[in-house]
Amino acid sequence: MKNSILPLFTIAALLLLQSCNMEFTTASIDNLQTCHQLEGNLCDQSVDVFHPNSPQIVSSCQLHYAPPETIVTFTWKYIEGTEDIIIDAVSMNTGNEGSDLELHSSLSRPNNGWPAGKYAVDIIIGEDKSSLQTIAFEVR
Repeated sequence: MKNSILPLFTIAALLLLQSCNMEFTTASIDNLQTCHQLEGNLCDQSVDVFHPNSPQIVSSCQLHYAPPETIVTFTWKYIEGTEDIIIDAVSMNTGNEGSDLELHSSLSRPNNGWPAGKYAVDIIIGEDKSSLQTIAFEVR
């Protein structure tokens, strides 16, 4: 009798998660970096302070254990002042690739240069808030 309870409990837990509209993924993100340029698909070296005239700012990461059709979003933010200002958000779909991928996103220098201050890039898998990873950098 004890052996038949475990499968029922597992099914009940999965139904509860589905009814709560929760998203579950095996995917994870690591090796977050910001830099001036890429080497392949990843940052060549991590940089956390940029000059206002830097031609671009790049963020990269490695995605692991992603099923096909996984959505990863890079959200670029200026975090000075009372409220964060979202500069841009870029979503990528892994398509049929899935598994382990190197991902990156970049912003080009604004016409008047980068405003001095603190910035961050949030990287999230789908809508799973527990997957959120943030890398901070500064322009001065």
